[in-house]
Amino acid sequence: MAAPIKTGLDYFPFDVDLLSDRKLRRCKLKYGYTATMIYIALLSILYKDKGYYIDYSDRHKDDVVWEVLEYMQGKYQPAAETVTEVIEDLVACELFSGDQFKSKTITSIRAQKIYYRSTVDRKAVDIDFDKWLLSEDEMKAISEKSVILRNFINWTNNPINRANNEVNQSINPQSKVKESKVNKSKEICADAPPRTRTKRFVQPAAEEVQVYCSERKNGIDAQRFIDYYTSNGWMVGKNPMKDWKAAVRTWERNGISGTSSGTAKPKQNSFNSYSQRQYDYAAIEKKIREEM
Repeated sequence: MAAPIKTGLDYFPFDVDLLSDRKLRRCKLKYGYTATMIYIALLSILYKDKGYYIDYSDRHKDDVVWEVLEYMQGKYQPAAETVTEVIEDLVACELFSGDQFKSKTITSIRAQKIYYRSTVDRKAVDIDFDKWLLSEDEMKAISEKSVILRNFINWTNNPINRANNEVNQSINPQSKVKESKVNKSKEICADAPPRTRTKRFVQPAAEEVQVYCSERKNGIDAQRFIDYYTSNGWMVGKNPMKDWKAAVRTWERNGISGTSSGTAKPKQNSFNSYSQRQYDYAAIEKKIREEM
């Protein structure tokens, strides 16, 4: 009998800049140290269990919340409702992937890079690539000898096998309900643009865009660039963007610091129809220091 494949990690690196991440500031201003502790608790659960994501489906959501509460037992333990609110805010602040969260999954590019780097020497790693965020190039930049990379390449190069698996699941006589869900999903996705993978556009992390823009000679406003293309679904005209760095260089050549009309569209909250609030963190910190 084959030995079970190890999934999670025994430990994970705690970056020295983890708690000073600017994305965490908004949650800390709203919830204080509770936001920080919930963030660390979620990372511990993520790496310990699956290793690269948390199943936050309706079936497992309460288990995740209660596990977080176990980490925070004591005099100032938050309410379960507060935990769910903080989790949603951490996603809204882009500390976790918004697209994956809509699919009931908690994960991030940063967490998956750590998992990939930590499992390079493993001979077998079981990955659900529907939840995987790293591109082939991003994985190769870390290491080219990982079994995850080899499996990912095979997965992306065999769309027929994936399609056959979906058909086999849909005709399973044990579940007519499952068949109806598959058919409905196909109807909804019939007019949707094809999913992008390694050879097509992969949405960059905000940090990547900011670093790349700061390296340009003429200085591109990274946040305006991100807001503009996020509001347009990362499209160029009616086509999916293939190379965001090329778009940055185009802005630089054309001397664009914002959108073509001179103003960037307001960034929309991932889960609401209202515009994302903007905070002057420097002013807030200055006020706090003066009051102290």
